[in-house]
Amino acid sequence: MQSIVEYLFGAASFMPHGYCLLWRPDLVALHAVSDALIFLAYASIPAALVVLVRKRPEIEHRTTVVLFAAFILACGLTHLVAVFTLWQPMYGLQGLVKAATAIISLLTAIAIWPLLPKLLKIPSPRALQVLNRDLENVNNELKHEIEEHEVTLAELRAMRRELEVRVEERTRELNVAYRDLERVNEDLSTFVHVASHDLKEPLRGIRHYAEIVADDHAETLTEQGKKDLNGIIRLADRLSDLINSLRDYSRAGNTDETLEDVDLNGVLKEAVDNLHSLIVDSGLQIDVPQRLPVIHCARAHALALMQNLISNAATHSNENPRVRIEAEDGGAGMVRIVVSDNGPGIPENLNEDIFKMFRRVAGPAKSPTGDRSEEIAERTTGMGLAIVKRIVERYNGSIKLLPSTGGGASFELMLRAI
Repeated sequence: MQSIVEYLFGAASFMPHGYCLLWRPDLVALHAVSDALIFLAYASIPAALVVLVRKRPEIEHRTTVVLFAAFILACGLTHLVAVFTLWQPMYGLQGLVKAATAIISLLTAIAIWPLLPKLLKIPSPRALQVLNRDLENVNNELKHEIEEHEVTLAELRAMRRELEVRVEERTRELNVAYRDLERVNEDLSTFVHVASHDLKEPLRGIRHYAEIVADDHAETLTEQGKKDLNGIIRLADRLSDLINSLRDYSRAGNTDETLEDVDLNGVLKEAVDNLHSLIVDSGLQIDVPQRLPVIHCARAHALALMQNLISNAATHSNENPRVRIEAEDGGAGMVRIVVSDNGPGIPENLNEDIFKMFRRVAGPAKSPTGDRSEEIAERTTGMGLAIVKRIVERYNGSIKLLPSTGGGASFELMLRAI
C-alpha cells in the first residue's frame, strides 16, 4: 500500500515541478493560473454537453456525445494535476491521468470517424438559409392555392345549396305530378270498370234478343235474316271482347297488385286450362323444352302474359299451329323468355305497330277444314300484345320482336328473376 502511495504521489523520490521553474513567482503563477483556467473551461464543456443531451432526447449518437464529454473532462484533469505537481511531485498520478486521457481519446477518435460522413451531410447555414427561403416560397404558394381552393369550395357549397333547393322544388313538383297521375289512373280504372259493366249489360241484352228472334222466328226468317242475326251476335261478342281487353289493359298497369315469386310452370298450366277451347279449336301444340324459371311479379300479370302470348300464337297461325316457349338466364338478374310460333310471321314495317292498342295483323288464310280459323282471327281485338308490353314495362322489363327468316314470329321478353 505504501509503495502505491509512493508511486502516485512520489514525495520522497521526486522534486516538485516548481524546482524546474526555480520557484520564480511569475512562472509558477503563470503555469498554475493557466492550467487552472484550462481545467475550469474543460470542465464546463462536458457539463454543457450533458445538459444538452438531457434536454434534447431526440439527439442521435448519445454515447458518442458522452464519450466526447469524458474526453474533454479527462484533458482538463491533466491540467488540474499539473497545477498540483508544481508543489507536489504527483508524477505517478499525473501519468495515470494522462494514460486514462489517452484511452478515452482513442475511443473518441474511433467513434468520431464513422460519424464524419453523416456530419458532412449536414447542410451549412447558408444552404439552410436557401432551403428555408425555398420552403417559404413553397409555403406561400400553398397558402395561395389553399385560398383559391377555399374560394372554389365556397362556390361549390353555394352551388350545392342551390342544387338542393332545386331538387327539393323538383321533388315537390314530381310528388304533385305523381299524386295527380295516381288520381288520373284511379279515375281511369274506375271509368274502365264502370264503363265495362254498363256497356256489357246492353250488349248482353242485344245478344239475348238476337238469339230470341233467331229461335222464335227460325221458320219465318229468310237465310239472309238468319245471317244478319248471326252477324249481330258476332259483333256483340266482339264488342264484349273489346271491353274485356280494355279492362285487362287497365289492370296491366295496376301497381296495387301483390308481388310474389311466381313459378311460370304453374302459370303456364293455368293459362292452358283457361284457353282450352281456343287451343282445341285451333289445334295448337305447345312445346316447352325445359322448365320455366321463377319470376318476381304479380301472379295475375304473369297469367295475363302467358294467356295473351299463347292466344296470339293460336289466333294468327296457319294449319298445324305450334308455339315454343324457351327460357334462359338473361344476366344482370333478368331471365330471357322467347315465345315462337310457326305462323305467317309479321311484316318488318309492323314491328313496332303490333304493340299498339287495337293494332291487328291480317289473319291467316281459311283452313281446309272450315272457317273456324277465320272466325277466330275476326274476333281478335288487337289488344293482346299491347297488354303484354304494358305488363312487361310495369316491371322495368322489355319485349321485342326477333328477326325471323323461316317464317313465324318470335317474341323476346326480359323479366326480373327472383
